[in-house]
Amino acid sequence: TDAGVGSPEIEQQFFEVEANRRFDALVRLLTCFRPESTLVFCNTRRDARDLADGLLQRGFSAQALHGDLEQRDRDEVLMRFANRSCAILVATDVAARGLDIDDLPAVVNWEVSTDPDVHLHRIGRTGRAGRKGLAWTLVAAAEMPRMASIEARIGQPLRWSALPAAGASTAPLTASMST
Repeated sequence: TDAGVGSPEIEQQFFEVEANRRFDALVRLLTCFRPESTLVFCNTRRDARDLADGLLQRGFSAQALHGDLEQRDRDEVLMRFANRSCAILVATDVAARGLDIDDLPAVVNWEVSTDPDVHLHRIGRTGRAGRKGLAWTLVAAAEMPRMASIEARIGQPLRWSALPAAGASTAPLTASMST
């Protein structure tokens, strides 16, 4: 079976956001729900780098994983994410290929993938081994045309949600230990 298709363990939510408010929407989701560990998918290396930097500046424990990193640095980032000394991994699809994390509470699609199968592969990283998982997708107006193909691929209506109210929680998501 396809990971993510109708999986009862994965709670998918889609959020319509203004493109220039995407970062604020992500921060709001992370501070409200406070998942212990989150994998955020970006479509480009630059977005992955910039987003990880922005999250760090806001007090989150975040690291980027993309193809421009040396293998040694990639291994270190993955180790920190796996041992929970880094709470948020911001990655491109290629960099995250083969990444196997048993207990991943949340996956975020920072941008909508152009390929519905990639969307399913991304969200299939959470909700494994009988554990519950959250899969959030931030959707800007320009990305709306892609949603019909994702809905068709999933085989059920998309669950659109409103962002939580600002200030629902104020504690930044930080790792329990640092290395």
